[in-house]
Amino acid sequence: MEHLVNEVDSAFDALIQTLATVEDDQLNKISTSGSWSAGQVAQHLVLANESFINLLSGEVDDTSRPIDLMQAKLKEILLDLSLKMDAPPFVYPEPSDYDKNLLLAKLQDLKMKLIDEVKSLDLSKTCKGFELPGMGFITRLEAIYFMIYHTQRHTSQLANIMHATKVIV
Repeated sequence: MEHLVNEVDSAFDALIQTLATVEDDQLNKISTSGSWSAGQVAQHLVLANESFINLLSGEVDDTSRPIDLMQAKLKEILLDLSLKMDAPPFVYPEPSDYDKNLLLAKLQDLKMKLIDEVKSLDLSKTCKGFELPGMGFITRLEAIYFMIYHTQRHTSQLANIMHATKVIV
């Protein structure tokens, strides 16, 4: 349990620290056509993590398979930065002028909520509120790992965006 809390803490801290270094005039700048700004990446993570935290506390059922069966597949997919993925509409960030301090506060709050969930929920239960495409229903443990790997993926993307927007200034 403590190891999982540390993984959540580490993934979110890296994201928060990376976002904190984004210059205010770079936050909403798009480096290339079709890509997101740093603010949009952070907003996407806010929306996605809010959705997954809601999933964790939603309807669950007993699990009839190893509770970490999909963890390696999630890691392989989400940390393969060569894979391009499209966000589903409910976590797609709108083009906007995002406020860095507000995004940082939301991400810190989500980190604390997720840590509380890790400590208090039965992670062996299967979440019934949403099926991952190609994977079906996942356990609470797998959902937490999804959030960790997804956050790590977009922290890397954020660092790349920061570099690209500094180059085009």
